[in-house]
Amino acid sequence: MKVFFDSNVIIDALTNREGSVEASKRLVYASAVGQIEGVMASKQMTDIYYVLRKYVVDDRIRRDLIETLLQSFEILPIDKDLLVRSLASEVPDYEDAVIAESARRAGASFIVSSDEKGFAGCGVAVKTPAEAASSLGI
Repeated sequence: MKVFFDSNVIIDALTNREGSVEASKRLVYASAVGQIEGVMASKQMTDIYYVLRKYVVDDRIRRDLIETLLQSFEILPIDKDLLVRSLASEVPDYEDAVIAESARRAGASFIVSSDEKGFAGCGVAVKTPAEAASSLGI
């Protein structure tokens, strides 16, 4: 099953930050071992790296984490067409609209996010990490 990951789920899993940390970790691991097809957008890598600076001082460790993500997830490119479609989206937050359009393009079954409300009206199912882990039996 193809699952699109919002950045907050990845950051929570890597930093023990907040939210459904254990469920987030199980989902990331499931993608890493091929139990599910985890998908993210290319732009998310820079966002995740930026936020990790707050939690991980050593740049080499941050880069290693990004490398692991690149090996564990399908990375969808962001192009002009996707960005234009996101602008026209009903999703009020542009960043969330880009995630929703990326998930649609990838053919994801759902988006896993700690911010379900941010994707209201996006046309793609959204599940919290706990809901996603439970529904996938992870």
